[in-house]
Amino acid sequence: ILATNIALATSPQKVRKDINDSTEIKTLLQSKEEYDCLAEQEKNLIAKLDAQIKEQEDKIMKHKMSTGGMRNVHQRRRHLQKQIHTLENQLNLSTIKFNSILTENCKLREEINVLRINKEIYTKLYNKLSTKLQEQKKIMKEIVEESVQAYDQRSFSG
Repeated sequence: ILATNIALATSPQKVRKDINDSTEIKTLLQSKEEYDCLAEQEKNLIAKLDAQIKEQEDKIMKHKMSTGGMRNVHQRRRHLQKQIHTLENQLNLSTIKFNSILTENCKLREEINVLRINKEIYTKLYNKLSTKLQEQKKIMKEIVEESVQAYDQRSFSG
């Protein structure tokens, strides 16, 4: 029975299935790590853009203080507003990209959990069926032995 169980557990189909499952899990975990890295990069970019916006606002204030003419102030203000608008757009795009990466990451985590649960279910089912098969083989062996004995008795008595 132990030899049969070992043979079943190390069967080429079971080994291939385990290898495929392991490969898929490794691939999903690698994707998760890549998405986590991308998310961290996006966070850093957002922080950098926030710092640039703050720096530009500080420049605007300093320039307003140093320039005396209103016309110059208005031109500078328009120019800096354009820069702020551009940086805000970049920030918005980065945020959208970051959010989509987080969503994908969440989906991958759910998929990994489903795969883990399925693997557990399949393993339990496999073990149950393997046990049932061993029992059936035992019953068949007993029936064959009984029929051989019955045949032998008929042969000797006949």
